Amino acid sequence: MLAKRIIAVLTFDKGILTRTKNFIQDYHYTKKFINNSLFDGIVLIDVSRNKKQRSKFYDVVKNFSKNCFVPITVGGMIEDIQEIKVFQSLGVDKILINSVAVKNEKLLKKIIGIFGSQFVVIGLDVKKKKNSYNFFYNNGEKKISTTVRNWINKVKKFKPGEILLQSIDQDGSLKGFDLKIIKKVRSQFKCPLLVCGGGGNWEHFVEAFKKGKVDAVCTNNIYHLTYKSVLSSKLFCIKRNIEIRLE
Repeated sequence: MLAKRIIAVLTFDKGILTRTKNFIQDYHYTKKFINNSLFDGIVLIDVSRNKKQRSKFYDVVKNFSKNCFVPITVGGMIEDIQEIKVFQSLGVDKILINSVAVKNEKLLKKIIGIFGSQFVVIGLDVKKKKNSYNFFYNNGEKKISTTVRNWINKVKKFKPGEILLQSIDQDGSLKGFDLKIIKKVRSQFKCPLLVCGGGGNWEHFVEAFKKGKVDAVCTNNIYHLTYKSVLSSKLFCIKRNIEIRLE
């Protein structure tokens, strides 16, 4: 059995780290969080409105790649093969795709054909209204005009290396992960499932691993981004019989 993972998801606007709720810039932490070897991976996402200052995000990726020794995934505004090659040259291990899967299926197929499906993580950003779920793209601003079932079936055909399920509603709430949608998505994919949005304490992590049967829990709240807190979360999981890397 593969060990479960705890992954940091960091969002950047014009090269500045943001808090995920409403993408508020947080200058204090941009240079602070670099070398936390206890994380099992890091996801860096550019949430800038345009690419006018894309070079600043390249600098962020280069800095993390140079100073971190865990797998790095990069996402946000990836629109062509050449840019993926740039990220590869900077040391990126995987790319996160969301909008491309909606707007340019031909490009996604080409990416998979060139780099392989294991290189691709497909993001599923979900919102809940009453008892109904919908998937979104473009930083959660645009709804995908099909049912959850139909979109899942379409994504399955791409055979992605991993799925990153992000709850937009739960993001920043610290109220726990949405286990209902997690279980629904988990039942449809054989590839590793990463979940993000809502983790507020270590028990939420355990619930996601045990009840949701996820492969990785992603956290992007600033209070988690210290060696001590990541160690605490892992020790908590180990005491509850969850296999997870500690060294």
